Formats: sequence, structure tokens, C-alpha cells
Amino acid sequence: MDLVLTRSGQCPRWTGWDVARAVRQRWPGLPIGLVTGWAVALEMSDEERRGVDFVLASLYTVETLRSALAAVRPG
Repeated sequence: MDLVLTRSGQCPRWTGWDVARAVRQRWPGLPIGLVTGWAVALEMSDEERRGVDFVLASLYTVETLRSALAAVRPG
């Protein structure tokens, strides 16, 4: 399974949201996950919600990642 997993605080010039938007425009069907240390999931706009398939807290477990991937895995 191909997917993009990016951090919300990527670097000074690009955020994870910027990466997600660029990927979504070029590859609309590619799953995108966002990793964040902030409570960003509670404050996401509808546009941001559509821009990623899942959000994980920075200190996620392998099981949490597996569950997120299972939710976006086709078929």
C-alpha cells in the first residue's frame, strides 16, 4: 500500500498541510496521514479534514498506525 505520512510542523517553508494539499492535487486517491503533537484534530476545518485521511498524535503506537491504515486500505 502506498501512502504519504507527513508531520504537521514539517519545516519553516512547508507544513504538513502544504504537503497534503500538494499530494492530494497530484494524486487524489493516495492516502495521506498527518502526524502532529498538537490537538490539531479538534481544530481542523472541513477543508483540512478533506485534505488528510487520518491524523495521529506524535507518540503513536504501531497498533494505532495499523488501525489508521486499516481504515483507509481499499477493499
